[in-house]
Amino acid sequence: YDTQVPSLEFYLKDRLTQSAAYTNSAMVDVVIGTYSVDVVSWIISEEHSDTPSEISGPWNSKPSVYSLSSGDGTKTVYLWCKDRAGNIGSSTATITLDTIKPIIILNSPAQSGVSNENIVLNYSLSESVGSGTLVLSFTRTGGTADTPHTVTIGSITAGSHEMMLS
Repeated sequence: YDTQVPSLEFYLKDRLTQSAAYTNSAMVDVVIGTYSVDVVSWIISEEHSDTPSEISGPWNSKPSVYSLSSGDGTKTVYLWCKDRAGNIGSSTATITLDTIKPIIILNSPAQSGVSNENIVLNYSLSESVGSGTLVLSFTRTGGTADTPHTVTIGSITAGSHEMMLS
């Protein structure tokens, strides 16, 4: 008689950025790594933190996507699998849903308040941003030629910041 609980590993990831930590969309990919070969049905849910019974509710086929509950924040998702003998195994994954875009406020320089020397920008961020996600693009005009510039800013925390452009 088979009493071996199926083993299971999985994680969730953003469908566009492939991030396993953050998503801005409620629909995420379910990536199931290793699992027992005799698994026949699955339950994926944010509500089923306790082991579901062998005969309970929504046992389905292997999931490839999942729709997170509404509201920003860390989501904990439970994946349960059942083998042919009725043994039930589980794994848990988390991902942070963040649908609110950060707000960037340019405090200075004022419009038309730039000389031909260095430009000091003072700006505020409403929330912290990860490495490479904040890109500043501008065109310096009034010289012999208009010059486009792009600066990618590393990880940065919420609050006020200054940057010198030369």
